Amino acid sequence: VEEDIQEVAGFIGEMWRLWYTGHIPVPNWSADFLARELRTDDDTFRRYTIGVYDGTRLIGVLPGWPIRVRLHGEELPGVMGSFACVHPDYQRQGVADEMRDRAFQQAADRGDAISLLYLYARSKKFRGTKFWCRQSVPTQIIRKLGLWVNPLDCAAVSRWELLRFEAWATRLLAPFRRRLRAPREPDAIRPYRPDDFAACDELVRRRGDSVDLAQRFDGDALRRQLDYKDVAKTLVIEHEGRVAGLVNFNYLEILGRNLQRFGVIDLLAFEPTLPHRRRTDLLRAVLTLMKEDGVISELMLLGSTYGWWSLRAAGFLPMFPEYNLLGVMQSPDVSLDDVRRLFLLWR
Repeated sequence: VEEDIQEVAGFIGEMWRLWYTGHIPVPNWSADFLARELRTDDDTFRRYTIGVYDGTRLIGVLPGWPIRVRLHGEELPGVMGSFACVHPDYQRQGVADEMRDRAFQQAADRGDAISLLYLYARSKKFRGTKFWCRQSVPTQIIRKLGLWVNPLDCAAVSRWELLRFEAWATRLLAPFRRRLRAPREPDAIRPYRPDDFAACDELVRRRGDSVDLAQRFDGDALRRQLDYKDVAKTLVIEHEGRVAGLVNFNYLEILGRNLQRFGVIDLLAFEPTLPHRRRTDLLRAVLTLMKEDGVISELMLLGSTYGWWSLRAAGFLPMFPEYNLLGVMQSPDVSLDDVRRLFLLWR
């Protein structure tokens, strides 16, 4: 299994750099990152990822993993997909179409209602849009999505940016950025521990209940999300003797004009009674840790207004939409209309 995921991670990284270097930001997904997403230590989950070989040579891969979603109050089985690629020597031979068709057939056999994936929308070089939209299963762009961005090192971000306007704007922004502030009450903030799980599970569940489309987590999935090897980290904040907020994040190297380390917030959840200043404290603690770990900018999916006041107070800026969230409707009963607020992982 370990050899398989090392091979898949190396193949995906090589193909994405080959296609997109200099055109779009290219994440460097590590083997451990993919192992957590694809849950390669479990044979049931391994069946969601489709690989194509020429003899013993990997020539194409379509990763996927099961999720449950809460859509307009109803819980449904689904699939999340990302990182698809085919070796250039085997393109235009139907390899990608065969993988996609097989994935949809397997989803139908399992009774999955929906598949979700992100399409990069700011460059015509991105190959996924035409590929995913030209097939027989009904699809719908659910939302155009941007990111919350918090540049911790404006000079490094400017040198990293692929687009001249963004590079110029980041340089222009630098003199106006406030120095990163330390939390006012740091003693209430600490790393996640296994005995925090029940409280964190409740926070995440409530967060999902408040939106139109949310990803649900079973016990094992949430444990892996909150703490997995060196991939996932979580800080929690205590209030009135209990865990009342969490920020779950990971580090991701992304290739722009150069390779730099970014922080990605996956889960953000607070008790309603947690004061605004305490929420901001928790975010500042996360940002301080990231800066110490060499992160040049923090990213988070901008899908709802949840926590916006605390995010702004901690220095986050909302950016223009650059991704399309695509839904593939594998059940005729699924409606993706009127989805305004989201609680999903950005992959």
